[in-house]
Amino acid sequence: MNRLITWLVIAVFLMMTGIAHAQTSSFNYGSSSNSGSVFRVDPVVDGSIMLLSSMVVFVPILTESEIEYRDPESLDRNDVNSLDRGVIDNNSNGFRTASHIGVVAVPLGVYGLTFLYDKNNSSSEIIQDITMISESVMVNAAFNQIMCHSFSRPRPYMYTDERDEARNDNWDYRSFYSGHTSNAMAACTAIAYIHSVRYPDSPYKTALWTASALGCTAIGAARIAAGDHYYSDVLTGLVAGFSIGVLVPEMHRVGRMLNPNISLSLLPAGAGVTLSF
Repeated sequence: MNRLITWLVIAVFLMMTGIAHAQTSSFNYGSSSNSGSVFRVDPVVDGSIMLLSSMVVFVPILTESEIEYRDPESLDRNDVNSLDRGVIDNNSNGFRTASHIGVVAVPLGVYGLTFLYDKNNSSSEIIQDITMISESVMVNAAFNQIMCHSFSRPRPYMYTDERDEARNDNWDYRSFYSGHTSNAMAACTAIAYIHSVRYPDSPYKTALWTASALGCTAIGAARIAAGDHYYSDVLTGLVAGFSIGVLVPEMHRVGRMLNPNISLSLLPAGAGVTLSF
């Protein structure tokens, strides 16, 4: 536990250092020279956020030996709610493989559709896209990791004889919520949202949102069919991914981006830090 706290303190320190440095810098990285650009990214702020997210993702791996999991022999399928209980006996390596492929292929396919409308995207716009999409995925992955290790929900196969062949480590207790589904949804939502804001008159907006919804739902269905997740895991993953996929690009819109003002005040009673957005 002490090691976990140490890593989190370091992560927060790096995050605040990056934001403070960005406040005294004049970065316009990835910002179009056109004053009409609707998004702006900053290498220090965005890099710090992604670094912090990465550390949150990997901290549980470094502290796995300190995490206690339920004894597999004590698991009873009757303890699972009636909605999710029906997927316990699902088991398909084919669908499992399909979900691994889909989590990469679906976002790439959705992003490819955006070039049908604007085949001459500027390099600054592509940098903005990659930054915001990557950040959406990393922030979602961090929240997903926190939830997985907070709930430590056994995967469906842990209630069957398949648990004898399981690894009996943290992977077997990461059911809530679906990382494949939420990561794909975060990426696809960010792509569709960015395109819709940048090109409000684009005839491809409906196609992007539809492809995102269908593709990510298919990934979630594959995770259920594989026996790796319950219905509630996938539904939560879709909601979480959508929410983060909208929030991250929204915070990068010109006039809305997190642009902190940090000041240090020395008062008679002590020092104080003011952070405003």
